[in-house]
Amino acid sequence: MGDGTLKRAVEALLNGMGSPFRIAEGNLGRYVSPGDLLATWLRQPGVFNSLVLYDILNHFQAVGPSHTAAPSHG
Repeated sequence: MGDGTLKRAVEALLNGMGSPFRIAEGNLGRYVSPGDLLATWLRQPGVFNSLVLYDILNHFQAVGPSHTAAPSHG
């Protein structure tokens, strides 16, 4: 339990982004971080934009199929 494909993918993504999140002791499905480390990490250039989610299907429908670039969030 707690070792699913999605969990491994999320952990790899967070680690690859240099996030301060770690798996909570005693709760393998929960990620935790000290507030000060999280605040510092979120203030780093580019971190916030990498966390912004958008609906790629609706984005492509709005701009047309010939537009393949992701939207700019900055």
